[in-house]
Amino acid sequence: MSVLALIALAAVVEPVADASELLRFRIDPVNNTLQVSEFVLCSPRVYDAQIDADERTRELVLNVELGDSGKAWLAEKTAENVGRQMHIMIGSEIVSSPVINEAITGGTLSLTGLTVEENKRVQKALLKPCKMTKVSPE
Repeated sequence: MSVLALIALAAVVEPVADASELLRFRIDPVNNTLQVSEFVLCSPRVYDAQIDADERTRELVLNVELGDSGKAWLAEKTAENVGRQMHIMIGSEIVSSPVINEAITGGTLSLTGLTVEENKRVQKALLKPCKMTKVSPE
């Protein structure tokens, strides 16, 4: 296998945007024996992110529709971690730390409790382009 193929295998996503601008979901381990689970969400892993107002409460809601790889990761990790916090981060800054109430299997999620400015920052980070790297066998 060539050196280029090995480098490509090591990097699933090569961000077009600076890493400090991208949004990550992080679930910390319960104890020191488990590994931190982290996933970068950006375009094309995110199909859409829209800021709306909840019809009943008028609270701002950031509705996010995920692509296939984002959907699969979120479904697996939320099913494994119900009742735990998932940190939503931009760069190293934690923007929000919601508790996972149930597995999110439909590929869509709604974020609430953010200010107008936080919603805009998270939306912008979600829609930043990433370059997806595919490796074909030689």
